[in-house]
Amino acid sequence: MSGFNSLLLHVVIITPVCQYLLTSPKFPKPRNFLFAIAFLAAVALAGEYHELSQRPDSFYTVLNVDRSVGAGTSQLKRAYRDASLKWHPDKNKAPEAQARFQAINEAYEVLNDAEARKLYERYGTEAVKDKKYARKHSETDSIIAMASFYVMWAVLTYLMTIGKSNQQARTWSFIGLIVSIALEFQMIFSGFDPLADFLRRTPLHEKVFLLHALYPPFMHACRLLGQFTFVDQQKRMQDMMAAILVTNKEILTSLEQVIQSVERKKGGAGMGENGQDALRGDESLPLAARMKRRQEAEIRIQQQQQAAAKTKGGIPTWAIWVGLYVLFNYVLK
Repeated sequence: MSGFNSLLLHVVIITPVCQYLLTSPKFPKPRNFLFAIAFLAAVALAGEYHELSQRPDSFYTVLNVDRSVGAGTSQLKRAYRDASLKWHPDKNKAPEAQARFQAINEAYEVLNDAEARKLYERYGTEAVKDKKYARKHSETDSIIAMASFYVMWAVLTYLMTIGKSNQQARTWSFIGLIVSIALEFQMIFSGFDPLADFLRRTPLHEKVFLLHALYPPFMHACRLLGQFTFVDQQKRMQDMMAAILVTNKEILTSLEQVIQSVERKKGGAGMGENGQDALRGDESLPLAARMKRRQEAEIRIQQQQQAAAKTKGGIPTWAIWVGLYVLFNYVLK
């Protein structure tokens, strides 16, 4: 699949489907993330299988040898002899025998030549057909191809990760893109093969192709994971402040109700005329001032009540002193 077709597929089909699976209310939240990841994995595997099935067999597969078999070795010669005897048109009457025999000869000519083999590993069969052209243009063409692929996906990654919920996903995606660029550069220009023990008959240029095909699912997986784990801290703080304000309002309302209840219980029996006057007209004051004013009024009321209790039903002090004077000066004298 060409780069434009791959871009169109991810923008028009894969991205909307993943977004639907992640945000659909039909699925519970833990499962919709797993469904989206499973869809991405299925798309990636299907795409890899389709692309590899459309590509011709590598020269290593044609000769049935691993990449570790060196040029000019007896093992390579033996593999060529066995394959050519099996598919020789004089001995094998199958319709595809002639084409297979020619492919075997071409593969042996390339793999048995160290220079041609190196070109094939890095750039494919086109570079082997014209070695002079390959020496002059292959490195330049490889750099241009790398730049066009990664620039296209860098722009697309930025556009698809706009928004607060995708900031972390953008960071992860660009880190993956940088690692992919460094890995591909080492594979093409230094011969580095991180999958030599797993894909033993796959040349480097096809592994680079697999690397390109794996980045789009990786970027989509980063987006899904970023949206699934995103927490809007600003909105969370705003909700907390709103909840605190509501709680404070409820507390103030409860305190006012308590104060009004206490006032109703005390009523006219607990307060005199002066106390009632002190409590009038305080509805417009703040709650703290109103409570302080009520405490002061209650203290004054208590003082008045105590003074009234002292005088109620008792003998005045001056009368006691007059009585004592009379007693000692006139009666007892």
